[in-house]
Order: sequence, then structure tokens, then C-alpha cells
Amino acid sequence: MTPQEITDYKRKWKMDKPFVVKVHGDLYIAHKDWCRRNADRHQWSMDAFTAPYENTFFFEFNAHAIAFAYAFSRNVIE
Repeated sequence: MTPQEITDYKRKWKMDKPFVVKVHGDLYIAHKDWCRRNADRHQWSMDAFTAPYENTFFFEFNAHAIAFAYAFSRNVIE
């Protein structure tokens, strides 16, 4: 996929009903590394600093969101 195709694809599923996981921002690089290893680039997105010390990850599929939340269960913000 080209960068433009990835952006368009993400826009579609993010406007529908993405699966959201909020995490503490301390492990920001580890969070992104996990996403890069376990999901394709067009299947996840991150918004940095959505609140103080908080990053929000959006996933196209619930399975990715659950696995991510499980992998970083100590950093998930309810």
C-alpha cells in the first residue's frame, strides 16, 4: 500500500468504530514496537498525549486491541 492508501484506509475504519486502548505514555516506544511486530501498519494508529502521560492506540480489529492490552496490562488506563 502507498502512504496515501494507508491514510485513506485508516480514515475509513477509524470513523466507523475503532477498538481503543489507552496506555500510560512511559513505554511509548515499546507500545509502537509491539504494534509494528503484531499488526500491519494500516491496522493500527496512535495519538500521542491524548491526556497527560497518556497515549491512545486505535485498532481495526478487536483481537489486536485485546492482545495489546494484555501485553501491556500494567500500563492500560481504564
